[in-house]
Amino acid sequence: MLCRVCKSEVQGAREGQRCAECGGLLIDGHALEQHPRDLLLGQTIGDEFGIVSIIGRGGFGTVYRAVQFPLLRPIALKVLHSQFYENEGVRQRFLQEARALAALRSPSVVTLIRYGEQAPGVPLAGSPGFLFIAQEFVDGRTLRDLIDEEAPLPVDRACAIAYQVLRGLAEAHRAGIVHRDLKPANIMVTREELGDETAKVLDFGIAKMLADDALPEGSPTTRSGLAMGTPDYMAPEQTDSKLVDHRADIYSLGIILFEMLAGRKPYVADTHYMLITAHRIEPTPPLEGVDDAPDGLEELIHRALEKTPDARFQSAREMAEGLRELVLAVSLGTSGVFPVPGGSTKPAPKTPVPQTPAPSVDMPVMDVDSTDGRARPLGLYIGLALTALAALAVALWLSGPTPGTVPPDTPPPTLDAAVRSLAPSTPVDAAIPGDAARPQAPDQGASPGLAPPKRPARPKAKPKPPSTRKPAPKPSPPRQAPAKPIRPPVPEGPSVPRL
Repeated sequence: MLCRVCKSEVQGAREGQRCAECGGLLIDGHALEQHPRDLLLGQTIGDEFGIVSIIGRGGFGTVYRAVQFPLLRPIALKVLHSQFYENEGVRQRFLQEARALAALRSPSVVTLIRYGEQAPGVPLAGSPGFLFIAQEFVDGRTLRDLIDEEAPLPVDRACAIAYQVLRGLAEAHRAGIVHRDLKPANIMVTREELGDETAKVLDFGIAKMLADDALPEGSPTTRSGLAMGTPDYMAPEQTDSKLVDHRADIYSLGIILFEMLAGRKPYVADTHYMLITAHRIEPTPPLEGVDDAPDGLEELIHRALEKTPDARFQSAREMAEGLRELVLAVSLGTSGVFPVPGGSTKPAPKTPVPQTPAPSVDMPVMDVDSTDGRARPLGLYIGLALTALAALAVALWLSGPTPGTVPPDTPPPTLDAAVRSLAPSTPVDAAIPGDAARPQAPDQGASPGLAPPKRPARPKAKPKPPSTRKPAPKPSPPRQAPAKPIRPPVPEGPSVPRL
């Protein structure tokens, strides 16, 4: 760094620092060697911006690299040439650019910091007055330099840059602003720390406000028949005195996208007149020599380059959506620059997860609970099922017939059973030969006052041969209990001697 006042050189100094000897602002020595007569190098504008270097010069002004005090933040300071300070038309055009930047809020457009005017004699005695715009400094290179050094660009890279430019144009068109001079030299490309590239649109110097009260009639930006722009990227309507709207910017971006992919412009001529004629009447050449170009990319570019505005994309948003869908369809643009409308990034298609077939009965006796994912033994479920069946059987047994009623399958009581029920507590059966081995039938008709006799074991029935008949129909409703049997007379037997 160099002090312009005392000519002292300071190694390793930071931009914005001052000379320890005289307090002068340290500047870039190479810039001073190239522009020794530039009076603003090393000067402070409005006690806020210190000019340290030169970025570039144009027909209407110079762009300086400056530092904003006291933050020491680098900025770009655009200063209108002093010969235009008294030109009212140019002043209005310069003010229009500042208003355009102030109206935009997009990551793809540079941010305005300050618009101001410096009176004559400040900061140096005898210096002319000038207008200036302080804006965001973009540390990168222009798309023009990128194309000259690396074109043709890969398809995904070129489409990502074009998409970001469309994002900035969509914001400008929403605010009623047409750029009208979109070209690679007005697009800055920077690379972030993670490797992603960011494109920003610069220089709205000849932008045309669409609002009715933008500029007075007859100003340089609205004068009938005046062609504004660069012929290589100008839409046909910009050269034939027709109304120019936002669709002219779409045509210019179509030319830029074609050049990024092919490494050449679609129309080339020896003179400006022949070049303008080619844009107006010659068909768009095919996009040749582009490797891995997805289907539909050439059609998209040709639609953007239609001769009539009505045949093009009708908005930057429409073209951006078509470009995004086209690139994502071939799995390109995975850097996240193709978001879904609404802010969020479009998710990649989900890969279908193969479904595991349900386990059959001969598989390991394990099951997985779908609620918490824990494995449970299948035997537990079998035990629960058996328990439920046992509970059902008990419930059916408890709901069976009550004492005193005859079940449907129970035969009616016999005469012997009736006799036994009426016998005294001392068993008389013992005196009756042949009755000791006879099984006693259950007491079905006993009186309520008598205790029921013990139920003997039922003799085992002989196994019956298997029946070939069809199963019997469902049992009929239970029959009514028979009437109380009539007590039969006790047969006379031999008298028992008294002891």
